Parts: sequence; C-alpha cells; structure tokens
Amino acid sequence: MPVPKGACSLGQYRPPEVLSIVGDIAQTAAHHAVGSPPQMDSCMLAGKLVHVVDDDYDFLQGVRRLLVAHGLRVETFSSPEAYQREADPYEAVCLILDIHLGRVSGIEFLGQLSQSGVSTPVVFMSADDRDQTRRAALDAGCTAFLQKPFSGTMLMEAVQQAADRASTHH
Repeated sequence: MPVPKGACSLGQYRPPEVLSIVGDIAQTAAHHAVGSPPQMDSCMLAGKLVHVVDDDYDFLQGVRRLLVAHGLRVETFSSPEAYQREADPYEAVCLILDIHLGRVSGIEFLGQLSQSGVSTPVVFMSADDRDQTRRAALDAGCTAFLQKPFSGTMLMEAVQQAADRASTHH
C-alpha cells in the first residue's frame, strides 16, 4: 500500500491516528538537551502543560526531559493513583499515558477519567505491539498510540496533535 503524502514511512503504513514509532527517546532527549534545535517548531507548544503517567521511572524521566527541552511544562506521575491525588487534569493540554501500569491499565484509567468528565486528549504509549492493544487504545478514544521505544519527533508530533485537539474543545 502506498504511503499517503505527509505520512511517516516505517516499513509498514499505519493510519494517521496510530503512531507506532521506533527509536530511543532517552537518546533523543539527551541530543536536544545539549543544544540541538528540535526537529519541529515547538513555539506553538511552549509553556503548555503536559501530564505523563508511567510506572517506569527512567522512561518517565526521559520523556520529561524531552518535553522540557521542547519548551513544555511537564508534571510526571508514577501511577494513576498519584495522578488522581496530585494532578489537575483540566490544566493540561495532553495526558501521555502508559497502557500497562500495574493494578489498573491505562485504558481502564482513561475510562475512569472520562466517566468523571475529564476530556484531556490522551496519547497512549506501550511496549505491547499487538493489534488488539492498539485497537483497544484507539477505541478508548486516544489521540495517538506510540509503541515503545519511540523517537522524540514522533512524541512531539503526537503531543502537538493532542494540543490541537485540546484547543478545539476548550
């Protein structure tokens, strides 16, 4: 199948709503932290707040460093419970949420948030590359699905897409 104009070719075309990506986010974050300009225009995102929930501390910190290097404000949480205790979900333009979090899945957690009236756009991430996981994430209403490990560029594109969605809902 030909790749549509503007789509990223990663060997296999996936619909635009599914951003399955490869790379090393920690390396990308370190690259940007040493002064290299970001791959995309981050000005539109500068100062926006992003929430990130992941139970892998090192990965969580890598994502945080990358987002901060692009001018975003970032609050990180190691569990859905910590997010519920500490976050104001109405302040963030995007919630980046791991699917496998221990007691509750990210998909179940998004359902809980939706039932309580939270409509912050969600970018799911997971090391699980099964089609059923990706489909469940999309069915739950996420803006994008990122397969770990992923590149910083793809993360920033997903965050931009979520921020665009947030601005049309506020």
